[in-house]
Amino acid sequence: MPEDIARGLRPGTRLAIYMGVHTAAPLAEALMAAGVRADAAVLIAERVATRRERRVQCTLGQLVETILLEGIENPALILVDHCKVAVAQPVGASHFAAVGD
Repeated sequence: MPEDIARGLRPGTRLAIYMGVHTAAPLAEALMAAGVRADAAVLIAERVATRRERRVQCTLGQLVETILLEGIENPALILVDHCKVAVAQPVGASHFAAVGD
């Protein structure tokens, strides 16, 4: 399934995966094999619309490690930003600043 998702992703698009915490490793591998950069911005939104909602930002290459270190569980939404062009951003900048704000 991660390979099918990766095949449909094009530069300049954003991918949303719901309940993907347990498939994060094969998903990240498939996306990077399909050309998504390891430094692609990722936002993980856990338990959205509840009092326990939280958001964690990382890169695609850090996705699995971040999920483990942060103890992220489903239900979660993983958003991957596949930029058209690599753009340098200041440290701490995010493509996802407006998500949910």
